[in-house]
Amino acid sequence: MRWRGGAASLFKNVTVGHKLTEEIQIAPPAGDEKVWHNNVVSITSGKFHKDGGLDDLVVLWTDGEVTRYELTAAGFGKQGQLRAPDKKWRATRTVVAGHLDGTGDKAMSDLMVRWNDGRVSVYDYSVEKGLHSESFIRPAGDHEWEGGLMAIGNYHQAEGKPTNLRDDLLLRWPNGGLSLFQDTSSKGLGREVKLSKPRP
Repeated sequence: MRWRGGAASLFKNVTVGHKLTEEIQIAPPAGDEKVWHNNVVSITSGKFHKDGGLDDLVVLWTDGEVTRYELTAAGFGKQGQLRAPDKKWRATRTVVAGHLDGTGDKAMSDLMVRWNDGRVSVYDYSVEKGLHSESFIRPAGDHEWEGGLMAIGNYHQAEGKPTNLRDDLLLRWPNGGLSLFQDTSSKGLGREVKLSKPRP
């Protein structure tokens, strides 16, 4: 979690029973506190390196750069660049990571990007190629997709399948409604299941 002042916390072993009880305060890299407060657009987590089984913290910056940080209980570890500063990526509103290529290979995450005009695209990722093969799954111009919160995870069990090949997209609409798009991939959004109604 990134707090309003730029500080960051890691909550370990989060479950329904355990809840948010093990907080580890992780300071941003030395001297970067103001940068983290003023220049971060979106944060997500995913697997973007080969070594070890832990996820990375992925940060989208105001200049269009996308970086990843390996996290430990002691704080920020190795840093890597997923995308150099890019004028096009300055028009990005949200990034979320998950397994979206549909191959069943969950060794690496893919990156979903929501742009300021409502477009949504998915980038495949590999250590060798980095972010590549952009696929658009939502067109521009749909104002409902310009806002709201997004999360990716494995939220349902497909009938007759021991494991799901793709993750699901959870979306809270600007009107307060909540939808789950099951088995979303770089080919398109999955089946929509409405979890809650818009606020009156």
